[in-house]
Amino acid sequence: MKTLGLVALMLFCLTAQSQVQFTKYTPEELGIDTVFSYISSSFVDYNQDGWLDFFSFVVYRNDGTGHFTRLDSTRIFEAELCDWADFDGDGLPDMLTNRKYGGNTYDTNFILIYRNEGPPNWTLRNIADSLGLGRQETIFDRDLVDPCWFDYDGDGWLDFYLTSYEWPYNSAQGRPDYLFHSEEAERFSDASESSGVASVALCSRGASLFDFDEDGDVDIFVAVYRLQPNLLWQNNGDGTFTDVAAEKGVQGLYIGGYYGHNIGAAIADYNNDGHLDIFTPITHHTGYPGDSTGHLWINNGPPDWDFTCHFAGSGLINTEIGANPTCGDFDNDGDVDIVYTNLYGAPGPNTYLFRNDGNLHFTDVTDSVGLSPRMRTNYTYFVDYNNDGFLDIFWARYDGSSYHYEFF
Repeated sequence: MKTLGLVALMLFCLTAQSQVQFTKYTPEELGIDTVFSYISSSFVDYNQDGWLDFFSFVVYRNDGTGHFTRLDSTRIFEAELCDWADFDGDGLPDMLTNRKYGGNTYDTNFILIYRNEGPPNWTLRNIADSLGLGRQETIFDRDLVDPCWFDYDGDGWLDFYLTSYEWPYNSAQGRPDYLFHSEEAERFSDASESSGVASVALCSRGASLFDFDEDGDVDIFVAVYRLQPNLLWQNNGDGTFTDVAAEKGVQGLYIGGYYGHNIGAAIADYNNDGHLDIFTPITHHTGYPGDSTGHLWINNGPPDWDFTCHFAGSGLINTEIGANPTCGDFDNDGDVDIVYTNLYGAPGPNTYLFRNDGNLHFTDVTDSVGLSPRMRTNYTYFVDYNNDGFLDIFWARYDGSSYHYEFF
């Protein structure tokens, strides 16, 4: 009887997986008349009504059906990547972003915080100057990239981390990342030096927050480009950080005097052992030196809290420009799945959705779930924007001449 029950359960799971399908919608079909940039779109419950709204230079309010209506008063100028959180404790999410001037020279950068003013007009108001984040000479010598809110010192106020890429443009010369400390949401002070994060200068790209050692404070994994080692900032619990990437095994492979190119990481418990792991696809040109393989770093847990790579044999594939991974359980089977993109190069500019089959094995199901034709996708989100209990997908596809924004 137990055997029959197990067989029935297995058949149910297989049937459930085979029935998962995605249906494509254009932004216009969902009420979104304009998407202003491929790098600033995000989802946030802007008015705290339990439905995720959509932001791309303006806020589109979710009407409670998965359809959106534009809030005209929220129009702002072009921003880069943005992160949302209630930094001032008023119950409404605010936006942290940055803006660049000077084209590819990156000779001026600004850190910006937009406060959500709430009803009745729901405007976003830039208050960076009043928070001490106006024009600063030290920001003019770097390419600011990925912002993220978090309370690194446990004082109850949200601070923020901001990665710095290279400067001058295309030079492979890294700059230190930033850490700003909140003074009870009245001002932000630069804690980069005092915290230790300014002690290294690398070409940082994506920052991922997680408590890898489960000691109750937030650590930071930084995906680093330009054949340089990744960073893993371990939070010491006293306002300082120590880079333990080499010690914990997540710097990347050192081959021929170089590491790899990494654009981002997806943090999740991929083997359901209760510990958070790291997935980062590799960006590697054929014939070049350095790390040429992606990494599925599994957290070994206590006492050492180090990581072992299980990419080989996982079913995940290497792409020449693997980038922007995200994760989520799209088929609701209890395992965390992965989507990532190949921006260009071999085996072609494609997007990949890998189903987690358990036991650290993944299967490419991109075509079978209705996500074809495969194209280059600059970024992808898992998001349940219609509140039906199933993760949907939003992405920005590039066909070689223009961007196409699609909901699934």
